[in-house]
Amino acid sequence: MIPYKVEEKDLGLGKGLFAVFSTTAGDWTIQLEEEKTPETTANFVGLATGQKEYVDENTGDKSTAPYYDGTVFHRIIKDFMIQGGDRLGRGTGGPGYKFK
Repeated sequence: MIPYKVEEKDLGLGKGLFAVFSTTAGDWTIQLEEEKTPETTANFVGLATGQKEYVDENTGDKSTAPYYDGTVFHRIIKDFMIQGGDRLGRGTGGPGYKFK
Protein backbone atom coordinates (compact mmCIF):
# COMPACT_ATOMS: atom_id res chain seq x y z
CA MET A 1 0.00 0.00 0.00
CA ILE A 2 1.50 3.31 -1.04
CA PRO A 3 1.84 5.92 1.73
CA TYR A 4 0.32 8.75 -0.34
CA LYS A 5 -3.20 9.93 -1.07
CA VAL A 6 -4.38 9.09 -4.56
CA GLU A 7 -7.46 10.24 -6.42
CA GLU A 8 -9.93 7.40 -6.82
CA LYS A 9 -11.55 7.57 -10.21
CA ASP A 10 -13.32 4.93 -12.29
CA LEU A 11 -11.48 4.82 -15.60
CA GLY A 12 -13.37 1.73 -16.73
CA LEU A 13 -10.15 -0.28 -16.63
CA GLY A 14 -10.91 -2.57 -13.70
CA LYS A 15 -9.13 -2.75 -10.38
CA GLY A 16 -5.66 -1.36 -9.98
CA LEU A 17 -3.62 1.77 -9.62
CA PHE A 18 -3.36 3.84 -12.80
CA ALA A 19 -1.59 7.03 -13.84
CA VAL A 20 -2.94 9.29 -16.55
CA PHE A 21 -0.36 11.25 -18.53
CA SER A 22 -1.53 14.45 -20.21
CA THR A 23 0.75 15.64 -23.00
CA THR A 24 0.60 17.98 -25.97
CA ALA A 25 0.25 14.84 -28.13
CA GLY A 26 -2.74 13.57 -26.14
CA ASP A 27 -3.51 11.65 -22.97
CA TRP A 28 -2.58 8.06 -22.20
CA THR A 29 -2.94 5.79 -19.19
CA ILE A 30 -0.64 3.22 -17.59
CA GLN A 31 -1.24 0.69 -14.85
CA LEU A 32 1.26 0.83 -11.99
CA GLU A 33 2.49 -2.55 -10.73
CA GLU A 34 2.24 -1.71 -7.03
CA GLU A 35 2.51 -5.32 -5.82
CA LYS A 36 5.59 -6.06 -7.94
CA THR A 37 7.34 -2.70 -7.47
CA PRO A 38 6.10 -1.11 -4.22
CA GLU A 39 9.04 1.27 -3.66
CA THR A 40 9.15 2.46 -7.27
CA THR A 41 5.37 2.93 -7.36
CA ALA A 42 5.35 4.86 -4.07
CA ASN A 43 8.22 7.05 -5.27
CA PHE A 44 6.48 7.82 -8.58
CA VAL A 45 3.12 8.60 -6.96
CA GLY A 46 4.72 10.79 -4.28
CA LEU A 47 6.68 12.81 -6.82
CA ALA A 48 3.83 13.00 -9.35
CA THR A 49 1.33 14.27 -6.79
CA GLY A 50 3.68 16.63 -4.97
CA GLN A 51 3.46 14.66 -1.74
CA LYS A 52 7.16 13.67 -1.73
CA GLU A 53 9.83 16.31 -1.24
CA TYR A 54 12.71 16.57 -3.70
CA VAL A 55 15.55 18.96 -4.51
CA ASP A 56 14.84 21.17 -7.51
CA GLU A 57 17.95 20.87 -9.67
CA ASN A 58 17.43 24.28 -11.23
CA THR A 59 17.34 26.16 -7.91
CA GLY A 60 18.84 23.76 -5.34
CA ASP A 61 15.77 24.36 -3.15
CA LYS A 62 13.59 21.67 -1.63
CA SER A 63 10.19 21.46 -3.28
CA THR A 64 6.90 19.60 -3.16
CA ALA A 65 5.53 20.89 -6.46
CA PRO A 66 4.40 17.99 -8.67
CA TYR A 67 7.76 16.77 -9.98
CA TYR A 68 6.84 15.71 -13.50
CA ASP A 69 4.65 18.69 -14.46
CA GLY A 70 6.16 20.49 -17.44
CA THR A 71 8.91 17.93 -18.08
CA VAL A 72 9.73 16.71 -21.58
CA PHE A 73 10.47 13.34 -23.13
CA HIS A 74 14.22 13.60 -23.69
CA ARG A 75 14.50 10.34 -25.65
CA ILE A 76 11.99 9.11 -28.21
CA ILE A 77 12.43 6.03 -30.39
CA LYS A 78 9.45 5.68 -32.72
CA ASP A 79 7.34 2.55 -32.22
CA PHE A 80 9.58 1.48 -29.32
CA MET A 81 9.88 3.75 -26.28
CA ILE A 82 9.95 7.17 -24.68
CA GLN A 83 11.97 8.36 -21.70
CA GLY A 84 11.21 11.38 -19.59
CA GLY A 85 10.74 12.70 -16.11
CA ASP A 86 14.03 14.58 -15.87
CA ARG A 87 13.39 18.19 -14.85
CA LEU A 88 16.60 19.19 -16.66
CA GLY A 89 15.31 17.64 -19.90
CA ARG A 90 18.52 15.73 -20.65
CA GLY A 91 18.06 12.38 -18.93
CA THR A 92 20.77 13.14 -16.39
CA GLY A 93 18.73 14.67 -13.57
CA GLY A 94 16.81 13.33 -10.63
CA PRO A 95 15.02 14.27 -7.43
CA GLY A 96 18.19 14.55 -5.34
CA TYR A 97 18.07 11.11 -3.75
CA LYS A 98 18.34 7.42 -4.65
CA PHE A 99 16.48 4.39 -3.37
CA LYS A 100 16.98 0.64 -3.68
